[in-house]
Amino acid sequence: MKHLMIGLIISILPSILLANTIQPILPNSSSLKWIDATFPPGTKLAILSGNPKKKEYYVVRLKLPANYTVPAHSHVTNEYDTVISGTYYMGIGGSIDKKHVITLPTGSFVSFPAGNVHYGFTKKETILQISGIGPSKTIPIKL
Repeated sequence: MKHLMIGLIISILPSILLANTIQPILPNSSSLKWIDATFPPGTKLAILSGNPKKKEYYVVRLKLPANYTVPAHSHVTNEYDTVISGTYYMGIGGSIDKKHVITLPTGSFVSFPAGNVHYGFTKKETILQISGIGPSKTIPIKL
């Protein structure tokens, strides 16, 4: 009986541990807590994992409104973006040129090395998932 109890505990322990550590986030989940983003103004931010301000891996979502322009900027660390919904139009460099951009439809992925200057815009509401290792900092480019 003792071995049966030990076996039962060992068999269910991983499920108990996983249930306490794995928290799936479903698409368009109402559990996301959107807050006003500081850069760029007019956008919303939801933190999925980690803390972008600390030295750790983080994942956030950035909700961009329709007909919105993300000004030219760079980051102090590498950044990895996935388009969750909508279409993101991305350009490289400090001058915004809407004729010379890469179209990133839903499901697209792009990585930006630290210091890479880029900008973007939307035509309809778009959600980006951004990940990296913090501390993350966005540096606006002044033209």
